[in-house]
Amino acid sequence: MPIAALITSVPFQRYRAIASAIEGLADRSEDRQWLRLAAQSAVLCPEEPAVIADAIRRHANALHDQADWFQGLNSPARFAVAALLVQHHLPLAVLVAGFRRMAALLKSMGLPNRGLPVSMAVLLMHLAPDVRAVGLGDARRLRSIYTCMRRFPWWVTGPADLPLCAALAQVPNTTEVVVARAEDAYQQLLAAGLAPGGSLHTAACLLVMTGLPVDAGVARYLALKRTLAVRGEARGVESYDDIAILALLDQRPEVVIDGLEAMVAGVRDAHPDIETAAAFTIACDLVFLDLQRLDRAGAPIVDAAVIRTRMDLVHAFHMATAVVTSRAVFAKPSA
Repeated sequence: MPIAALITSVPFQRYRAIASAIEGLADRSEDRQWLRLAAQSAVLCPEEPAVIADAIRRHANALHDQADWFQGLNSPARFAVAALLVQHHLPLAVLVAGFRRMAALLKSMGLPNRGLPVSMAVLLMHLAPDVRAVGLGDARRLRSIYTCMRRFPWWVTGPADLPLCAALAQVPNTTEVVVARAEDAYQQLLAAGLAPGGSLHTAACLLVMTGLPVDAGVARYLALKRTLAVRGEARGVESYDDIAILALLDQRPEVVIDGLEAMVAGVRDAHPDIETAAAFTIACDLVFLDLQRLDRAGAPIVDAAVIRTRMDLVHAFHMATAVVTSRAVFAKPSA
């Protein structure tokens, strides 16, 4: 896809409009990087960009004011988390109540129960289709996933992975089956020569959310990696989880990477000072939103039954992007 085709890319044009509306919130360079990630997270909001920008500002200010609860969100990372709240119409009061409830439950179970990982896990729980107050059942499922993941392999799973566990908890099946699939994917990716560690482990877990058999999900992921390498874009460890988002798409790898190259160029053109990793993350998300509307022949999907089945795919995308955002938040020190 040539860069000129981005003129007709609804997600890209929407992103640019929102990014332009919220850029005034930036006081420094680091703020701008997070505001761009926030703009991407809010692309599917139906409101006007100015309304979205105001909502993100209000939520970000509230997160800053309640930094005692949400440790780490007195930094510019709060903009990206605020955008998730706005995108999913989640009131901050609901998140606070869920945090308090979940922290108490996890403490009683002897699990990590403080700080940003718990609040991000609660946020992901509220992204479930059947939104409700979090409770004992959610805590038990989270404990089960976390405990099982600590066995395979224990050294890459820690408190910061609670949001990832909250996402996996929404995959239908028993804990043992879900975690075994993630471990199978991890070992296959290792065998393919990818670097071990937390980034690869996250990518493996996100592949479970494609709904594909493990072998098929890994094959789709590796095809994307190979196509990137052929194009001279041999992305490193920092991009493992971003590529897993692209693996949600049932499209030929060449089509996906064509779109990705154009989207990265478009994002860089819009923001000449953007960090390489941030441009890649934003571009991957926008390519997913662009291509999930099309069938493998490139035609818009108009069949109502097929569109309904795509809702599960979009939900998996929301889970995956929230996990990637949480990893980015944990990677940045508070300001």
